[in-house]
Amino acid sequence: MDKLIKRRVIIVSILSMIMSFGFSSWSAMFNNYSVEILNLNSSEIGFIQSVREIPGLLGFIVVYLLIFIPESKLIGLMVALSGIGIFCTGLSGESSYIINLISTYTGLFSIQALNLTIFTLIMSLGFHYYEVSQSSLILHSVSRSESPKVLGLIGSYSAFGAALGLSIVMLVTKLGISMDLIYKIVGVVVIIGGVSGYLATRRSVDKPTRSGIKVKRKFVRYYILTFLSGSRRQIFVVFALYLLVEKHSIGVSTIALLMLTNQIITTYVKRKAGALIAKFGEQNVMKIDYLLLGFLFTGYAFIENTTILLSFYIIDGILFSFSIAITSYMHKISTEDELRSNVSLGMTINHIAAVIIPFAAGVVWMKYGHKPVFLSAVIISLMSLLTSLGVKKSTIKYEFKTT
Repeated sequence: MDKLIKRRVIIVSILSMIMSFGFSSWSAMFNNYSVEILNLNSSEIGFIQSVREIPGLLGFIVVYLLIFIPESKLIGLMVALSGIGIFCTGLSGESSYIINLISTYTGLFSIQALNLTIFTLIMSLGFHYYEVSQSSLILHSVSRSESPKVLGLIGSYSAFGAALGLSIVMLVTKLGISMDLIYKIVGVVVIIGGVSGYLATRRSVDKPTRSGIKVKRKFVRYYILTFLSGSRRQIFVVFALYLLVEKHSIGVSTIALLMLTNQIITTYVKRKAGALIAKFGEQNVMKIDYLLLGFLFTGYAFIENTTILLSFYIIDGILFSFSIAITSYMHKISTEDELRSNVSLGMTINHIAAVIIPFAAGVVWMKYGHKPVFLSAVIISLMSLLTSLGVKKSTIKYEFKTT
């Protein structure tokens, strides 16, 4: 790896840490801020969370943004854009003429809800488009043999940023600092980080590209694995914690500590995950990962012991670290001009699951309880396992110049 690529990896790692710091801080306070400060109701919060997923669904648009600006410059701008959204979240309680007008004539949502919707959309645009552009940049920059390790390294920095954000939020809220002010401070930090990242790459010789979206038969397995991974992840993110709160009465402080512990462990594990994928191959890692996930979700369905379920949450977070094997696999079967399309499509496919699964699983939970929800995750894990069996024989190695 030459000096230029090493510098690029360092910049992306730091920006990923800053982005995760901002997003985890935003997420940690969102529900409390929405209810306690803005007095939003459940329908308004649900609408805002749905809007938050729209940029992910439209992840393929990044391919067309790259016609005008290269990834190396776009990543810093997207971090700064996300920071603007986080900063403005702290202004959601304030009114403006246009928002007042919309709220008065539509009568659907409060002024605070409309403000938070707009600011959440801005934050989400920066977050999702950063994820697509940084993945595309890294996969174009490093060799196939290096990509698992580099992806693991970046994931490690990202997890550290998330842990830092959670820690600071837990500390400053106990000191009595208002959530409005915390959002503004975090937003400024993220904006400064994004602008610094842009300035660090402003002299980049990379040029905009015209690649477009390309859906090809040889990537069907990648598309399926991405969708199944997104589906499984949604069940974990939405319902694993809900199970602990609803059925086992776990308090807010314990949940926050659990999430923090998960991120701290992930900081170490993600780097090791990349090395293991590079050593043993994507298929072998996927098979073990999906098999263990099947057992884990079976446990969620039937085990009642709270301590064991808390440990399951940590184990699930560890196993999710190995999902970079899907990206690494896609890297190996793609030519240079196919990478941008695949990364963008991957984001969109992943977020189709993010829109469908929580609602569908929530309805099932209400009618039949938690067991069918987690048993569906077992089925998803087994489907992923079966799909991964074809990864090795379908891997086609292309060689192209990395820049």
